[in-house]
Amino acid sequence: MKCFFRSLATWEHLAAPDVVSYAVPVFAASKKTGTVKVAGETPGLSGCWAVLDGRLFYASKAAPASGYTTVTLSKPIYAFTRDLVYGGDGTEDLEDFIAAELTANWVDQEDEQFAMPYLTVTTGGTTAADMAFSHNEVYPFTEVLELAEEMGVDFTWTMFADSLSLTLAPRSTGAHNVFFNDGHSQLLSVSVTTSLVAKVTARRIAVEDDVITVSATKNFYWHADGSITETPPSPRIPGTWAVVSVTDEDLDLDVAAAEAMASNNSSVKITFASDREFRLGDRITCRVNGEVITAAVTSAQIQNTDPRTRYELGNLPTTLTEKYEAAGAVRREQAVTYENSVEKPISSAGGTVGGSLTVNESLKANVLAVTSNSYGTTLPATGVVGQIFFLLQ
Repeated sequence: MKCFFRSLATWEHLAAPDVVSYAVPVFAASKKTGTVKVAGETPGLSGCWAVLDGRLFYASKAAPASGYTTVTLSKPIYAFTRDLVYGGDGTEDLEDFIAAELTANWVDQEDEQFAMPYLTVTTGGTTAADMAFSHNEVYPFTEVLELAEEMGVDFTWTMFADSLSLTLAPRSTGAHNVFFNDGHSQLLSVSVTTSLVAKVTARRIAVEDDVITVSATKNFYWHADGSITETPPSPRIPGTWAVVSVTDEDLDLDVAAAEAMASNNSSVKITFASDREFRLGDRITCRVNGEVITAAVTSAQIQNTDPRTRYELGNLPTTLTEKYEAAGAVRREQAVTYENSVEKPISSAGGTVGGSLTVNESLKANVLAVTSNSYGTTLPATGVVGQIFFLLQ
């Protein structure tokens, strides 16, 4: 087997070294990378396209040593890592928006060093999404590409001798039952976290002259199917008890509770090998440790040591928020003190949020969307609706 390397600027052939070994992502709902080890010490095999086993990758790094070169391979979307200026209004469909940005900033790019005139981008459907950016705001383009993949946009790459084609269209996903003793699938690992927020006490408060007044209090409970109600499940779900304080009359307490429990969605990670074919976002139902678990396919990997595909199951993020939040987590970290008690701001994807929040109706579906200047999410028709804080237990 050979790995073919092509120029990012011209799509011209660069090299075709023999492959020694490889383990690379077929798809992933994250920044997963893989490596291919090729014969010969060739430091120039980076910043270019790589074609392995008929699949397109972006070669981001090459490390030659001891007669071989280990090349780091990423998904093709990381060939388009660049900050762009958002000129939209937040209502664009993902396929049309991405196609327009790629065409304007790469295909028709006047700077030849960053141009890809050999690339053609077409669309075959539409997927609506809130971009969560302000007009004229600078944003990382790859985060929109990641969002699109997670929300069900298929990136179909077609390679020709002198050109490259990308088609963007809504992905069709399915539901499958997987049995780990049927000769087709093998369970490799399972991790089910128990660090869940199982109960939230949501308080509506007013703060005046450093005095906190509580006007309403409700308890909310997490259920195994991901729903949140004011009635505890039977049996109860193991987890922690959080207290959330809301300072605005227009923000429903159930919305605040849903945000407190939003991270519960990523509590399962299962890895298995299979000769069956699944797609990103497919729902897999399987039995693990005596329990039936249903989770989404979040990544797939191929490697030379196993003819099967290695899949990971978890829970797909569905908003740009988690990525945008994590990218600016350090900048936004802060804490607030009330009445000698330290209160921790709302967390999302490892980052922290504080200050005035603007809230999107999609919060009711356990979604938080973030803008860079508000530490919250944009609700165009309503605007700023208050502050939310977690009290440390």
